[in-house]
Amino acid sequence: MRIEILGQEMELNISNQVNGTKTISVLPWPDSRDDFLKGVDVIDIESLKILWSKRYFGISHRTKMFKVLYNTFVDTYQNKSNIDDELTLQTLYCDMILRLGTILEDFAGMCSACREFNLNKTSIAEYFLAYTDPMAFFNSISASGGRRKIKQIFRMAESKGHLNSIFKHLTDDEKELLWKGISVTTDTIFDSMKGISEAIRRETTNSVTYYDMYNKLKHGFAPIYPFLLPVPYELELVPNEMKNEEVLKEYLISGITIMHDKLSGQRSREESEKFNTCHLATPTFTLDLVTKDSTDNMLAIIEEIEKLYRRLVDTYLLYAQGNKRISMLVREGELSEEEGNKILSIIDDELRYYE
Repeated sequence: MRIEILGQEMELNISNQVNGTKTISVLPWPDSRDDFLKGVDVIDIESLKILWSKRYFGISHRTKMFKVLYNTFVDTYQNKSNIDDELTLQTLYCDMILRLGTILEDFAGMCSACREFNLNKTSIAEYFLAYTDPMAFFNSISASGGRRKIKQIFRMAESKGHLNSIFKHLTDDEKELLWKGISVTTDTIFDSMKGISEAIRRETTNSVTYYDMYNKLKHGFAPIYPFLLPVPYELELVPNEMKNEEVLKEYLISGITIMHDKLSGQRSREESEKFNTCHLATPTFTLDLVTKDSTDNMLAIIEEIEKLYRRLVDTYLLYAQGNKRISMLVREGELSEEEGNKILSIIDDELRYYE
């Protein structure tokens, strides 16, 4: 029999009804069972479970939860009037950084796992669950060879010659046109990845990123509240035109002050030796002003990740179900209308693909 729980269909079979107990066999989403099982011969079932869950709920859910924090922040920011509002803004800001950090780690891990599957048929689930170095991933995308890696992640042809193994009877003009579309798609994804990477990659050895703040916040090292600490502060290079009240509010109350161990590029030789031999930190402080512009930037990064993440998961689910169709991601103006129509006539024609 079928029942519906909170809008989700499930198929139930009841058996072994003895001594006041029963066995329930349940199949969620019964109408999607065939589509799911098509992929088991291509991608292992644990990896399919992750991809399927990400596609239908996981990706959008994380973005929605970030937007709940963001909308609450904006409402509080526009109506703040007392110290409780300032503390609420700091808490919301920290929570947004924490959620951004987990999304960055998740996305980097899935991109790396999908690339490893594409190249070596390694289980996506096994690689994804063991992944630990998102900074290395984003650094590699921005380095030489980053565009090739993007093609490998998103299962795109890596050369013009590769197109001959995907499509039948390509003319030279068709091959050139398809390659142009793939190159434009790669550039579009590369630019998006580069923007995302600004949240995690350090431009200098002593710069602090959202991801650095995330790593400190998740361990409970911060924030601290300077306006509560009866110790003197020197606020240097303050513009003369700023009112004293504005300065104190901005730097002591409205900002997030994080106490953390110095980054490797910030330590002196003695401090590095103390860390390496005694595993003792050298405390330092980083101030991040809590502004709507910063939260807007975080939201833009997360929305960009959602767009690319959904495309990535769709690519592998369609591949698992035997759909070999390639797709393009092209910004307006990068292909003429005629070029776009010609590309679509090729990639939408199932008869042009090799079995």
